[in-house]
Amino acid sequence: MALALTTSPIAEGRRVGIVTTAGGAGAVLSDCFDAAGFAVPALSRPLQASLRPTFPAYGSAANPVDVTAQGIFTGGILRTLQILLGCDEVDLIVLVVSLSSERSVSLDIEALQALNARRSKPVLIYSYTLPSPVAQASLSRAGIAMFARVGDLRAAMRALARIDHPHAAVAIESELQAP
Repeated sequence: MALALTTSPIAEGRRVGIVTTAGGAGAVLSDCFDAAGFAVPALSRPLQASLRPTFPAYGSAANPVDVTAQGIFTGGILRTLQILLGCDEVDLIVLVVSLSSERSVSLDIEALQALNARRSKPVLIYSYTLPSPVAQASLSRAGIAMFARVGDLRAAMRALARIDHPHAAVAIESELQAP
């Protein structure tokens, strides 16, 4: 929670946009977020139409947005994040990728850092595989919160979504005690 609170702006609400390179991981997280009290809304048709050109036709623009593995290497991830950051349909964004090997995943850290510097809503990264030391160090230097455990990610999201609540300290304390 501390990592997210020190690296991310506060979320305006509890609507999550999920960007993934693997549809299954996005679907699993969608269910986890729903169970934790977050909404994963279907994106409007106009927003989906603006996302479509950023990834192959076999991807999905609904939410979770599946840019497919091609999105890693073609810039689809960054363009999708930029579009979602500029829309009013989600309050926070979770990028779901595997960061197990710097050879198999190429995230443009400089571009992510630039995007991070001008964002108005939280962007958190979830690696569904154990992240490599290079990925951890790079994202840390860029000031981007990355999580390798769903429970830690949910706790961070809850802190960001409830920090302006008058009982935020109680909410954060109860999250720390949750299993």
